[in-house]
Amino acid sequence: MLPKGVREDRKKIDEAIRNRKISMVVGINFPALPRYITFLENVGIVDNLAEKPVSKQRKCYEHMEVFPLLYLCKTMSGVESGRGTREMLSNKAAMAMIGFTQDEIENGLTKRGKSNQYGKDFTRQSQVVCEPTIIDNIAAYSHIDIIDVFNNYIRWIVTKRLLEIGNVFILDSTIIETTDEYPGAKRISREEEDENGNITVKSVYGFKVFVLMDVKTKIPVAMEIVTAEKADCNYLTAMLEKGIANVGEGKIKLLLADRGFIDGKQMWDIKNRLGVDFIIPARKHMDIWKDVTSLRQGQDENIVMWDYGKKGQSGGYLVEGAVSYGQFAKTPAGTKKHANGDPLTAVVVTHWRDKPLGIGKEKVLLTTLATKDALVVMKNYKLRSLIENCGFREMKQAAYLSRLPQIKGDQAEFSAYAHMSLCVLSFATFIGFLEWDSERAKAAKEKHLENCQNLRGYRTKSKSNNGYAFVYFRDAYAIYELAEVFGMLGVAFGD
Repeated sequence: MLPKGVREDRKKIDEAIRNRKISMVVGINFPALPRYITFLENVGIVDNLAEKPVSKQRKCYEHMEVFPLLYLCKTMSGVESGRGTREMLSNKAAMAMIGFTQDEIENGLTKRGKSNQYGKDFTRQSQVVCEPTIIDNIAAYSHIDIIDVFNNYIRWIVTKRLLEIGNVFILDSTIIETTDEYPGAKRISREEEDENGNITVKSVYGFKVFVLMDVKTKIPVAMEIVTAEKADCNYLTAMLEKGIANVGEGKIKLLLADRGFIDGKQMWDIKNRLGVDFIIPARKHMDIWKDVTSLRQGQDENIVMWDYGKKGQSGGYLVEGAVSYGQFAKTPAGTKKHANGDPLTAVVVTHWRDKPLGIGKEKVLLTTLATKDALVVMKNYKLRSLIENCGFREMKQAAYLSRLPQIKGDQAEFSAYAHMSLCVLSFATFIGFLEWDSERAKAAKEKHLENCQNLRGYRTKSKSNNGYAFVYFRDAYAIYELAEVFGMLGVAFGD
């Protein structure tokens, strides 16, 4: 990072430019980077990373926190892979802000000669480190410690009320696919259902990322990373407990999850011990699914319909007091067949996106919500799609969650876990940074980018065809379009 006490001060830099008293002028491709690093400092992420232990075998530098910090900045700046950071590594302003000294920027981290594994004729564009070195050194961090940094960040967000966290949360997982030879990856056979309800089975290798996301702010508040073969239902209570620890007791009122998380014992536990209601679909082989769908005949007058936006209408009927899920009880039924559990409310979905669902094709939503209105349940469950559209899609396409480091050897597995946890952290920090930067701009009466609710949109709107310059003088810096700098110096730009 820049020396302590150095902060953004456009007026001071304006004067320095006009008086030709400038310490450093360097081109920079992402103008929000200095403010993003300041945000990471303010929320404690930089100090938190510095406190974490690293593998001595992989340690190559005294201040190892610069490597995960560089990884976060890489993601924020739109660099897809560690090997694509060449431009950032050769940018002196970016390297100075991340925490490298002037000597390290000019001469590198070690006194090693050019005769290395790349050959005597190899020349680095950056004198600090090579691109593969970033990947090697994030492998020195345990993903468990990075998740702890993430947890502390979410608690800071909640404590400082930077974001107004809601009370409806979505739990889901996504598989990060690899080849069958990727170190540490495991195989899973998963079901995929099309719009007509037809199910196919596909086998893949990889890892699994669990996320608990707040519907209101779209920020992930808990995460876990395991191998792909682990069942979703094993993490229902554990993920919810992590979320409660991060956002506080009583904040989570309703949990939405898909049928992969159905587990009667845990569902009873989160309702009766944790005080959280849920909406989770039943599986077709379950007694409760068979019982409530068997009531479909004669329910025509009870079927309610609602407009599902551009995708047409959906509808169904509600059944109160369904007790045929024996596992949903303080003492589960065990191996006893057809045993009763505690009462649940079930909504049988008979129409989905303008298509009537035939006999045996119905969807059944199980819930503990105290409602007699089927639409309340269906409208709430519709929100579950947000974790795909605003969560995992953004993490994969904008934060590059699926782009695992392409390296070989034992460190490949460690770097994969570190990569995935840092990608989720970078996505979460962007959401907090966007609000923090907006408040900072309002306080300084500066123009701020409005209506940028996703990372890709923010990158696009914050860039300029003229390019940017990072200008540094004494204890202040500022970011300018190049045309502005030349204009203050009295030089015509672009002629």
